[in-house]
Amino acid sequence: MQPSITLMFGGLIHEGTCMIIILLGPPGSGKGTVAEALCKMYPFRHVSTGDLFRSHIKNKTHLGQQIVEYMNAGQLVPDELTVKLIEHFLQKVAPQESIIFDGFPRTVNQAEKFDLLLPSFDRVVDYVLSLDVADDIIKNRLSGRRVCVNCGEVYNLAFFKPDEPKVCRDCQGELIQRKDDQPDVISSRLAVYHELTAPLVDYYAERKKLVHIDNSGTIDSIVRQVVERVNLEQK
Repeated sequence: MQPSITLMFGGLIHEGTCMIIILLGPPGSGKGTVAEALCKMYPFRHVSTGDLFRSHIKNKTHLGQQIVEYMNAGQLVPDELTVKLIEHFLQKVAPQESIIFDGFPRTVNQAEKFDLLLPSFDRVVDYVLSLDVADDIIKNRLSGRRVCVNCGEVYNLAFFKPDEPKVCRDCQGELIQRKDDQPDVISSRLAVYHELTAPLVDYYAERKKLVHIDNSGTIDSIVRQVVERVNLEQK
């Protein structure tokens, strides 16, 4: 059984209450890895907008069909539809559940709409963790990433190498480099992030929600920073 949470930051203490934490950071900053590590230590629910998109598309929901239409047209999914997806998710979440959002919001417009939506669920954004890492480190991380085509296990040639080149140690599937992890695509993804998503740092800093995390080290050091900076304590 997981412990309850005491969260303290800026003199505010929340004990045993539902929390919302947002992870901000460029592609390759390890948002998903950090979220999974925290979920193993504390009773958070990890939510990725990418996973929500895929789930609705797979189940052919009304929202999923709208998403597919935009994707097939080569267009970005509108902020209004993305926020609607989040609203649909929150309707199905127990009021006492604490949530880590990974990949949402992506724009200031989404953040503003999210802030307007949350009071109807008696929730607020409690903390926003900015995973700070230089672009050159991101490029090195992503260019070395390899993914198993069979089970989806992720490796990295720099710090999490497979036992055999191009072979998954878990299922023996083939390891490939995704198109998103090729150098020219990485540069493009980073440019989009700096234009659309980076302004969220200022947005949440103005609202006293932001906590900067140095994300250039190991996952253990990163999680340790989160626990110390936000004063996460197990009860």
